[in-house]
Amino acid sequence: MPGWRNWHTRTTQNRMIFRSCGFNSHPRHLMKRIFKIIVFIFLLALLIMGSFFYFLRNNKTFKSEIIEEKPLTISPRPSPKSTPTLKPKVTEAKEEISETYKIKNVPFTPQAPFAKWDHDHNEACEEAAILIAHYFYKKKDLTPVVSDKEIMGMVNYQKKNWGGHFDLEAKEIAKLAKEYYGYKNVKVSYNVSINDIKKEIAKGNPVILPTAGRLLNNPYYKSPGPLYHALVAIGYTERKIITNDPGTKRGENFSYSYSTIKNALHEWNSGNVYKGKRTMIILVP
Repeated sequence: MPGWRNWHTRTTQNRMIFRSCGFNSHPRHLMKRIFKIIVFIFLLALLIMGSFFYFLRNNKTFKSEIIEEKPLTISPRPSPKSTPTLKPKVTEAKEEISETYKIKNVPFTPQAPFAKWDHDHNEACEEAAILIAHYFYKKKDLTPVVSDKEIMGMVNYQKKNWGGHFDLEAKEIAKLAKEYYGYKNVKVSYNVSINDIKKEIAKGNPVILPTAGRLLNNPYYKSPGPLYHALVAIGYTERKIITNDPGTKRGENFSYSYSTIKNALHEWNSGNVYKGKRTMIILVP
C-alpha cells in the first residue's frame, strides 16, 4: 500500500534525524532528555538570578559605606566695623594719703572769745567752727574782736530769720554757711569714717565735725561737757586727729585719738545725739 509505505518512510527518516542529534528514538528517552534540558535551564536561570541579586545587595552595602564629603564653606571675614572692640578693664586706683598731714595757717578762736560763757556763746560752737573754716579760705587771722563780732552776727541772723538760736544739724550748719557767708556749695557727707576725714584734710580742706561732746572727754571742758559740740579737724598723725576745738581756749591744735573721734562722731539728731549720723561738713570756696 503506497500510503503506508510513505508513512513508514517518513518515520524512518525522522528517527534518523533524532539519532543524528543525539536523541534516542524511543519517546521515553526523548522525554527524559527534554526534562533534563528544562531542569538545566531552570537551574541556570536560578544561578544567574542569584548572582544578580547578590551583586545588587553587595553594591548597595558598598554605597552605604561611602562617606559623603560635604563641600568646604569658607565664612567671609567680618568687616572692621562689625568686629567688636575689647575695652581695657579700668581699675580705680586707690587714693593714697600720707601717714601724717597738717593744714598750715588755719586760724583759731574759741566760741567765747572773751570768755563770756553766756547762753549765746555756750551754744555757739557751730558758728565758731564755720568761722574758722571761712577765715582759712579768706587767708585772714582771727582776733577776739573780729571773732566775737562774726559769731554774734551769725547768732543774731538765726534769731531774726530762723526764729531763734538752736543746736544745728549738719545740713543746717551747711545752710548757715551758705546764707550768711554766701557759699554756693557746701558738702555734707554721712556715714563717714576716719579715713574719709583724713582724705579731705590731705586735700587741704578743714573738716567741720559734729560730735557728742561728752564722748570727747576733753579735760578742759567744764564737767560734764557739752551734750553736742562742733569742732574743726585740720590734721592727722598715725594715731590722732588734730583739731581746732572752739570749746576751750586751749583748743588750738588739740589732738584726739582715732577711736575717740569715731566714737563721738554724731550729729544733733533732734537731741538724741548718741544715735545721730556720723557726718562731716566741707566748705567749698
